[in-house]
Amino acid sequence: MKTVFIFGCDRSGTTMLADALGCSKSTLVAPEAQFVYNLMDLDLLDIKLNNEVINKYILNDFRYKTWEIHLRKYDIEQAYNSSGYKGIVELIIHTYANKIDRSAFNCWIDHTPTSYQYIAKILDWWPDSKFIHIVRDGRAVFNSIKGLDWGPNNAFCGAKFWSEIMFATLRVEKLLNEVVLRVYYEGYLEDNEAQLYNICEFLEIKFESSLIKGGGLEKPNFTKGYHKLVGEGVDKSRAQEWRNKLTEKEIVTFNSNFKVYYLLEKLGYVMGAKGEECNFINSNLNMLHDKFINFLNRFKKYQSGRY
Repeated sequence: MKTVFIFGCDRSGTTMLADALGCSKSTLVAPEAQFVYNLMDLDLLDIKLNNEVINKYILNDFRYKTWEIHLRKYDIEQAYNSSGYKGIVELIIHTYANKIDRSAFNCWIDHTPTSYQYIAKILDWWPDSKFIHIVRDGRAVFNSIKGLDWGPNNAFCGAKFWSEIMFATLRVEKLLNEVVLRVYYEGYLEDNEAQLYNICEFLEIKFESSLIKGGGLEKPNFTKGYHKLVGEGVDKSRAQEWRNKLTEKEIVTFNSNFKVYYLLEKLGYVMGAKGEECNFINSNLNMLHDKFINFLNRFKKYQSGRY
């Protein structure tokens, strides 16, 4: 089984790209797989499989449940005895493939944005893996995320959030060298056919016209609100939508961070006005505001049974 991992900052298009690549007859795209990386942690810590691990980290894991598959404890134990935690993951992948009638696939594509944090373990389990790093203008990322019930909700914290992840992913990209391909979200929207052709060539999978429209991912119910545009085809106007939706103050505040400003420039984005960096008091007020709103959002999720 070939393995491909699409990573990047949240709201940068990892799911959009996976949705397109999932239309290939040779690929399998499932919902995000955070539980896989939890199992990698257990493997790293040399924690042996037991009933508590099976229940907490697999059968009762929220992300695992979004795959809507049913495994017996016996089968999980057999997979572990054969190939450790990697064996369990591959059992889950193949079980999902059978569920959606894609048992003939030969390439699993994961689009969990944070997979870049587990590169060493990924290459330990699947040494021939390939990676795609998708990059999006940080101001567009903030515009996409600020209205959700998670993530940063003001421009100061949005800039901090995006830049910290971008520096981490760029370091990983440099480390991976020839087995990673950088894709720009904006370039993909401009000409997704040409971009997909290049991606397929890099991944050594056959380009098929069905990839252009997308629709290769069965979205879990709980993410349909977050990913309502995934599978609906590309819309070039979305690339610059942030310019009309963010206020001038938000844009200037985002650009005011010294490292953010030059990171945007390094990545080839048009800069715009740059304000003065926030002082100590305003920085902390922004972070306190962000934490308060996130607390309210988590409380609402808890009340609704979603957290």
